[in-house]
Amino acid sequence: RAVIDRKQHHSQGLFADGWATRRLHWMLPGTVKSIQIEGHCPGWAPAFHRQRLRVFANGAEVGVANPAIGDFSVRVDFPHAIGTPVLRIDAAESIAPKEIGASPDPRKLAWRMTSIRGVD
Repeated sequence: RAVIDRKQHHSQGLFADGWATRRLHWMLPGTVKSIQIEGHCPGWAPAFHRQRLRVFANGAEVGVANPAIGDFSVRVDFPHAIGTPVLRIDAAESIAPKEIGASPDPRKLAWRMTSIRGVD
């Protein structure tokens, strides 16, 4: 069971502290027409100033967001309502804080997720 839980957690692309890797997988219940992505884009690496998030629902690209440094909230509208969307969010930039001396953290981090929710 522990092996399955670990595999599922790491394949999701989200760490327990809310940091997302370059590719995040997320699933929403119900039928939605839009999603609201809330998070934080750190300013401690120059690469994050050009961060870009590509959003896919059930394999099709549905939006692109360029979050500002700091806390952000981005709405992505789907072309039509999608039942139980399987989301993938690809970040253009990720970096390990340890590589630039920002902290001893060796993980490749892209952005910090606060929430992803369906919007009517």
